[in-house]
Amino acid sequence: MPNQVWVVVHKDGTTLVDAGVSMISRGILKFINQLQAGPLQRIVLAHGHSDHIGALKKILKEKPVPVYAHPIQIMIKNGFITITKTPSRTYSEPKCIERMFCMATISPLCRRFAQILGGTPQVVNGVCTVTRIRNISMNIQGRPSRSPLALAALFSFESIDRQGRALNLGETVIFQREVNPFLSALRRRGIIVSALHNHWMFDRERSMYIHWQSVENPITFARKTAEAFRVLER
Repeated sequence: MPNQVWVVVHKDGTTLVDAGVSMISRGILKFINQLQAGPLQRIVLAHGHSDHIGALKKILKEKPVPVYAHPIQIMIKNGFITITKTPSRTYSEPKCIERMFCMATISPLCRRFAQILGGTPQVVNGVCTVTRIRNISMNIQGRPSRSPLALAALFSFESIDRQGRALNLGETVIFQREVNPFLSALRRRGIIVSALHNHWMFDRERSMYIHWQSVENPITFARKTAEAFRVLER
């Protein structure tokens, strides 16, 4: 079959490995039927490129079977698929393919990352992202603000290599008086401070936003960041 699509025969039926481009969906289903080796039981995806998942939506409409893939949510052209690592826990959500956004499975590593940072984890565009709302008073143009746009700290990690090192990013709202202590705390821990700037005009106490980054184990980054945050909680 074209586009590096495989059909594996088992005692209980067949497994489709990747789904090829959209135009071969009928050919894939016809091939499986012609094998007469039992029903399609599952689909395994190598990754989310269009030549590996293009026919998935059409196949699932006729064969709503479980989809197995990497534990991080895969963004595809037709929407999102929710997946988990453990086969016994993996489930199919063919209706989810029809929607633009679906709930992603949060990996144990992402949950641990969020726990250390004291924030809420979610998977956004396939990236573990953590939000933490600072307990501070913000006043913009004479009005109090509780908006996450004004109070949030954000952290993420992605692109993990074989050594377990990831691209780690962080940013937070910070008052001008907090800048030097927090910046120094990050730099003492070997973290690159990449930007410092304001967002809002006419704020009562001058607020700024600081960005930092590193390539290292995400848990190490989370611990360093959490330690640096202690200077903001005094």
